[in-house]
Amino acid sequence: MKTIDDLKTLLIQTFPNDKIYLFGSRAKKTESVYSDIDIAIESTQDIHQKLSSLKYIIEESNLIQKVDLVNLAKAPYLKDIVKSEGIVWH
Repeated sequence: MKTIDDLKTLLIQTFPNDKIYLFGSRAKKTESVYSDIDIAIESTQDIHQKLSSLKYIIEESNLIQKVDLVNLAKAPYLKDIVKSEGIVWH
């Protein structure tokens, strides 16, 4: 995995029935080259194990940017921000 598009594909494959949001500076188009990539997953299922596995895959990849993965079920304080400012990827 080398690009943000590769990341998006991996996320959609991993969470095919869930909502995936890009949020933060990349969604606002205010990012720099090395800005992190903020991703939120909205699911009705327990996705803890999938997120843990995915974080490991991302850390071992060739992606230059840091990726922050957020489970919206565990971060309700971000839900309104993500839904109003985020971009739905899936």
